[in-house]
Amino acid sequence: MSKAINKQKFEIFNDIYDNAEKEHDMVIISHSKSDWIAMNLGVSQRTVRRWIAEKNKQMNIAE
Repeated sequence: MSKAINKQKFEIFNDIYDNAEKEHDMVIISHSKSDWIAMNLGVSQRTVRRWIAEKNKQMNIAE
């Protein structure tokens, strides 16, 4: 898959995980965020952690 498609899927999985945290869905949040997203995307945790950091940085700049 291309990097752009993986980034789009990352956004979707990130939203799913955030909603699961709000709803206390233990099936999903029993894993770390980066582990769960990496497992579903088939990419490394390191890549997911980098994307999460980039997203957090963008959110902090937007505020």
